[in-house]
Amino acid sequence: MTARFRGRAWSSLSLTARLMVLHALTLVVAMVAVLAIVGVTFSNTSMNSIDQQMADDVREYLQGAAARPATQSLQDFTSAYLAQFPGLLEGSHLVVELAGTPAAASPNSAAILQDARLGAILAAPPAGQLTQELAIASRQYRLLASPILLDGGSAGTVVALHSLARMQGQVQNVLLLTGGEALAAVLLAVFSTWFVLRRVVRVVAEVTDTAEAITTLGPDRRLEERRPDDDEIGRLVHTFNGMLDRLDRASQAQRRLLSDVSHQMRTPLTVMRGHLEVARRTGVSDQAETLATIDLVLDELDHTSALVDRLLILGRSLEPDFIQSEPVELRAFLADLHTAVQPLAPRHWALDAVPGVVVLVDREKLRGALLNLVDNAIKATKPGDTIAIGAAAGPGGTVVLSVADSGKGIPVELHERIFGRFERGARADERGAGLGLAIVKAVAEAHGGSVGLESAAGAGCTIRITLPAGRVIPMGGPAMTDEAVAW
Repeated sequence: MTARFRGRAWSSLSLTARLMVLHALTLVVAMVAVLAIVGVTFSNTSMNSIDQQMADDVREYLQGAAARPATQSLQDFTSAYLAQFPGLLEGSHLVVELAGTPAAASPNSAAILQDARLGAILAAPPAGQLTQELAIASRQYRLLASPILLDGGSAGTVVALHSLARMQGQVQNVLLLTGGEALAAVLLAVFSTWFVLRRVVRVVAEVTDTAEAITTLGPDRRLEERRPDDDEIGRLVHTFNGMLDRLDRASQAQRRLLSDVSHQMRTPLTVMRGHLEVARRTGVSDQAETLATIDLVLDELDHTSALVDRLLILGRSLEPDFIQSEPVELRAFLADLHTAVQPLAPRHWALDAVPGVVVLVDREKLRGALLNLVDNAIKATKPGDTIAIGAAAGPGGTVVLSVADSGKGIPVELHERIFGRFERGARADERGAGLGLAIVKAVAEAHGGSVGLESAAGAGCTIRITLPAGRVIPMGGPAMTDEAVAW
């Protein structure tokens, strides 16, 4: 029950609060570890310093005892040495017990001499140096005991002691100072994290609110733009707004497509329905009229089927996997296309210069787009006119594919809208869906390129598809600069 309550309490916290708690706990654990490491390191360093000083005190006494004058007894030397014991560290003591004499100590060591555990160490001299800690008169001491070896035998025991009170106070001060700095660092880190998290979560909340507003109010809502190169937040907002713009454009394009489709499909369906109703009312006694009606309906069905196929291509062009790129050798590709289109109409077909490059394109879709341009060129020309297929190097490493004809051209006022869906330009009375140039534009843009038009009424027409430099791989061979191949 308690665990379930804690789980609910944790879940009830906001994302910011949960992240803050986890961040604070992590920092506290890290700082505690740092304090422990600092305390142990400082304590060990101080203890080593104390041990070194006690070893120096013992060594200086032993060296002095060994080098004393022959006329001076060891006891007299010890008494004189202890009376003048330097005690470089505060709380330092030196105790010496010679064989057959009571223990003597440096000044201010009366309480030390009364300790029973120290007396036991003096009564049973160690074979070598002995280091340990003792609590004497409610104070903690570190001691070093060593036998006095003179003339090949043991003459007694010397013990150096040092109070640990000052070292413990220093360790405590270091821990307090480090702990204070760590606490300040934790508070500063928590505050800065709260500030950053608040900003990030606020942006996430704005994204959520905008998404909800789009769901209920429409797709025209956007986040407040920041400079996209400021930080990750700015890039997030910029990317989110860009995604909304793309979704909005795609939605509008789909709505326009559906509207156009419904409008274009209505005409052939109406025609077929009208003729079939007439045939039902009049009967099938007139076989010639019945066959004419069937032929007309089949023709409308063929037209509608072609329209649906082209609309499917336009619909697919909105999908990210519309293009399946592969390396294509441009000269061979255009040469094959040039050979394939010659039987379509009695025209003067020409293949202009083509650079020696490999392009990363969707072969079938690019071929279909160029065939659409060829079909338009055939409709705009008459027998004997010229239709030229070619390619050239464009600015910035691009490649420009072109289909040019010497036909009647396209008026300048139609250049802006000729690539729209169901636009048939000046040939609105001719059979056709007006989707060819729209497909050409969709294929060019799906490759990351563009489509352009150069024409004027009565001056022929040239339509160019520009492929970006990223889709062009030079072959190292020179461009085909011979005279254009013509048939």
